[in-house]
Amino acid sequence: MFPNFDSIESLVRECRPHEPVYCLRPSVIEAETRRFIEVVPARVLYAVKSNPHPAVLDILHAAGVGDFDTASPGEMRLVKDRFPGAKCYFMHPVKSRRAIADALREFGIRHLVVDHGEELSKLCEVTERRDLVVLVRLATRGTDARFNLSRKFGASPDDAAALLRAAHRHGFDTGLCFHVGSQCLSPAAFDNAFDDVRRVLESARSPISTLDVGGGFPARYEDARPPPLESFAAAIRRGAESLDAGIELFCEPGRALVAEGMSVLTRVELRKDNRIYLNDGIYGSLHGMSIGLRFPLRLVRADAEPGPHDTEFVAFGPTCDGLDELPQRFRLPSDVEEGDWIEVGCMGAYTVSLRTTFNGFYPDRFATVEEPFLRIGDTTPAFVDGNIA
Repeated sequence: MFPNFDSIESLVRECRPHEPVYCLRPSVIEAETRRFIEVVPARVLYAVKSNPHPAVLDILHAAGVGDFDTASPGEMRLVKDRFPGAKCYFMHPVKSRRAIADALREFGIRHLVVDHGEELSKLCEVTERRDLVVLVRLATRGTDARFNLSRKFGASPDDAAALLRAAHRHGFDTGLCFHVGSQCLSPAAFDNAFDDVRRVLESARSPISTLDVGGGFPARYEDARPPPLESFAAAIRRGAESLDAGIELFCEPGRALVAEGMSVLTRVELRKDNRIYLNDGIYGSLHGMSIGLRFPLRLVRADAEPGPHDTEFVAFGPTCDGLDELPQRFRLPSDVEEGDWIEVGCMGAYTVSLRTTFNGFYPDRFATVEEPFLRIGDTTPAFVDGNIA
């Protein structure tokens, strides 16, 4: 589908690209997906929002993902058009009536999430069907996550228990779900969430068939070295063992599967002293820098080896907007100049899905690269057979 290269250096030498290039590592995504499915004791529902590109979906599906966490009929259509036999789950807590009707009629959705009585009433008014699983979403507490989702979604334990009883009275099959927050670095967050699950079940006195432990599984960024996946899996296993047998577990990984499976190659268009101007920015692929993530990066040259990364630069994106300044400072060789390329790693999550066409700039070139991203100082790839080296 895309041109393939052994390394980033070979891509630069052969193509000398003038536009940003998404450098996809299929082997990394496949290895991470297979490892996640093997290690985590829950049915994997890939969070489509993290990277909905068809090529990425193909890699995930080939690696064993047949279930998808979808937040809209648009995402459902994307999945079903590509994989007719795949199963979609409507895990967005707030949905329009039209979206509910389309999800049930057109896409055969059977699992939906609510976190408020009005949302449950909306569902009851839209459909008379009761062959559905309604999952009540709990707010989480005390999580070591970069992005807190419980400010927006989730019911308190007392409200969740009342919602669970109400859904059961309406004749639905019932479940619970939670999300510990995106880029969560503490397995204990799952322990805390399971404590609340047990509290809700004791109060509600209503049976559940399903528990969705959500996403939040972290990736390795420049300023984040998360615990191993096995420690998160162990927390989930402990929690599951504390509940009644027969409850089916779901999880919704996104970032953890795809983040390190893609980098972005951007070009230096101008240097002014310690300022550099790139052909990509926060309105394109580098949005993640504007929300506090720090990405590994390295200079790439077509005809020479880069020097040591000993100078700090302020980087700007290509638009004429003054906000297009990257908060992350770029440490690069002191002789960086126009025509150099910078590879930014760990860009597989929330880049393709958040890019815009602002000012007419829209990164949309792709290539596959065999060699995993090499961080500065690394002598081996970041991943070897799906494991962090």
